[in-house]
Amino acid sequence: MAERLGSTPSICRKCYVHPAVIDAYLDGTILEASRARTEQELVDDLPALQPEEAAVVALLQQRLHSAIPAAPKA
Repeated sequence: MAERLGSTPSICRKCYVHPAVIDAYLDGTILEASRARTEQELVDDLPALQPEEAAVVALLQQRLHSAIPAAPKA
C-alpha cells in the first residue's frame, strides 16, 4: 500500500483513513454518535456541578444542538 501511495509504511499507518470512517462521517453516523455521547456525559455530570457550571453546560448543550444537524433516520 505504501508503495502505491508513494509513501513509507509508517506514514501510511499514521495517515490512512479507512473508507468506512469517511462514509460514516458523510452519512452523519459519526456526528450523531458524538452528539449522543456528549449529551449523555453532560447530563451525567450535572448533579455534581455548581449552578454556574450547570449554566455553562446548558449553553454548551444548546450550541451542540444547533451546530450539528441531526442524522437522517434510516
